[in-house]
Amino acid sequence: NAATPPAITQNYDCGGFWKFTSPMDLTYSYTDSSGNALAITPATNTVNPLAADITDCNGLVPLTLTDTITYARPTIATPINPFAASVDLAIAKAQLTDSDTVCFNTGAGCQNFNQNGMTGANLLHGKIQVFNNFGPENQDITDSPFEAQFFNGTSWVVNANDACSTSLVFCSSPTAGRVNTIFPDPLTGGLGTFTVTTSGTSGEVLDVCLTSPLWLSETTCAAPDSTCGEFTFGIYRGNDRIINWREIVR
Repeated sequence: NAATPPAITQNYDCGGFWKFTSPMDLTYSYTDSSGNALAITPATNTVNPLAADITDCNGLVPLTLTDTITYARPTIATPINPFAASVDLAIAKAQLTDSDTVCFNTGAGCQNFNQNGMTGANLLHGKIQVFNNFGPENQDITDSPFEAQFFNGTSWVVNANDACSTSLVFCSSPTAGRVNTIFPDPLTGGLGTFTVTTSGTSGEVLDVCLTSPLWLSETTCAAPDSTCGEFTFGIYRGNDRIINWREIVR
């Protein structure tokens, strides 16, 4: 160890002085520190310095972590408030100790390495909300609205800052080829419209659901959820469970 840690031992180099295994296979872990009970990916990973990094290194070997931390998406049934991403990095001291017991040492002996509170983007729980619509069986339903929304802590509201969501994909069954003319692309102010073409069948009902991108959708397509819109072609005749229907004009 250096006499006055954390000074660098300048002649600690590759060859006979390099006492770490090569490759090092340095394993480290991430832990969420944002306060949310959401899983993060990756939770652990491994990195190795390149051979060039230990050539004439003079006791200093750079290790670059290039991980992208992803939070597991919660369900829309249990939405979460906006939060700032925060993770802690940990490397066990055994990972940083070589065969000569040279180690990470800030003056108190070999220690674990921790980098806490690494922050990133402010995250919102988002979704695409498709609204119900209907029209005659001989005409397409055009300019049908949908919204990019986020949960603000109280309710789902339009994400007026969304001007980047693009290449939206809707479930292909049973609407294969019938959802088109999505405008604008990317969205403007979180708002957009699309067209659903008619098959000419009166009384047809279609569920229109978003399936991509994953951070705005959770539907499985086979099981439409509350974000989907119901599209009816033909004359609206009310609910079959109503025994008697009477209009009153005042």
